[in-house]
Amino acid sequence: MRNEANPCRCAKKTQAFMKAGYVDPKNFLFAQEALSQLETMDAAYAELHRANPFQAGPDFVAALRGVIGGAMVVVLACLASACTSAPSDKDNFSPEAIIALEKGALDRWAKGDPGGYYDIVAADTNYFDPLADKRIDGLGALKSHIEPFAGKFSIDRVEMINPHVRRDGDLAVLTFNLNDYGAQMNGGPKETARWNSTEVYQRISGAWRIVHSHWSYTKPDIKPKP
Repeated sequence: MRNEANPCRCAKKTQAFMKAGYVDPKNFLFAQEALSQLETMDAAYAELHRANPFQAGPDFVAALRGVIGGAMVVVLACLASACTSAPSDKDNFSPEAIIALEKGALDRWAKGDPGGYYDIVAADTNYFDPLADKRIDGLGALKSHIEPFAGKFSIDRVEMINPHVRRDGDLAVLTFNLNDYGAQMNGGPKETARWNSTEVYQRISGAWRIVHSHWSYTKPDIKPKP
């Protein structure tokens, strides 16, 4: 069936051949010389294609699989990183929360009450005190060390200076300097005590507890032995 939308018509092709000298308009036969030229060109054209075969195209299916596979590797790596990295902000952690725990314990300490620290230390905590000759291990030993002083001292004002919290997963290290203004022991003279402090907190059963404390005097007056 003739397709009216197809512009190709025999009459048009014949007119082109006649204009090119390939067809004799008087008897509509190909001129022999022209026909020989067409056959020669056709053979040369075929030989050109045989000598230069079509190149194989890229394997789009394999390439697509590689892209998808690479994307999956990235996604899985991100998921694994999210599972193993430190907890995100979704656990409501903030450095201020650690600092607030320490300040609460210090406020009670200023009134001669060490219980504020007992409430936030871990059972297996350890502690370096400048008044002790070795490390104090465990909450029980800590209480034995401090209880003789409980209620016998007071501080007019405590000043926490430049507190800094560094967190790694379930561990948080709080460092700060502390000035105790008007520190008094057993009704004696009031003095200002200055401290360096390092407190290591660990999140245990959802609560932050002190697992290690290290306190030392800031620039103490060291008197040489006589």
